[in-house]
Amino acid sequence: MNAQTEPSAPPSPKLPTHVLLAPDFPGLLAVRRRGINLAIWQRSVDPVLERYLDDLPPSELPDTRFSCRGDQVAAAIADEVHACDQDHPGRRLLVADLIALASDYARLVDDGKLSLRIERIDSDLCTKYHCDATGLRLLTTYRGPGTCWVPNAAVERNQLGPLGTNPDIVPDAAQVRSLPRFAVGLLKGERLGSSDGDPAIVHRSPAIEGTGQVRLLLCVEPWQPGHGH
Repeated sequence: MNAQTEPSAPPSPKLPTHVLLAPDFPGLLAVRRRGINLAIWQRSVDPVLERYLDDLPPSELPDTRFSCRGDQVAAAIADEVHACDQDHPGRRLLVADLIALASDYARLVDDGKLSLRIERIDSDLCTKYHCDATGLRLLTTYRGPGTCWVPNAAVERNQLGPLGTNPDIVPDAAQVRSLPRFAVGLLKGERLGSSDGDPAIVHRSPAIEGTGQVRLLLCVEPWQPGHGH
């Protein structure tokens, strides 16, 4: 098929007004504004990093969680992230990117102690729609499908909680969107949101169990007592 007859990709659905596309990392802080509960930075990464992550056996993807002060992020990530072939340029790019995002988050939110998860996921984890009980949470998917989020208008918020099922919470599954791979999402949780016109974003992890897919997810948020390390 030549260039003249190549079908074009369908246009992306328009974002709801409570979701903002940021031009860079500092632009994500707009999520603090009233009426915004999700800010997304759609970025490109070095193809070497993408190929490295795609080719790495799942068992060799990093899988760790820890807490540290914002000024300890670089050393902590370098110590915690163990992956195949530490001299591989892709591995160096991964560590550098993890450090950059976590350090930028620490500066943006100005919270002393952070909780970090760099998770290898091959099962259904947090696949029920929910709002976070934190303030601002950073999510980036390095491998596999990204986090699912739902426009405010498509959510039945009175169904959130232990009794409501996913179809109860989001009756029209066609309204569900996903963060693109490598995009950085800053999600407003219940500690910053309110029920009065500024709700937290409803989201969930994608269902991947039985598909053979493996995700690599970065999650950074303020450390909370009682939430382990």
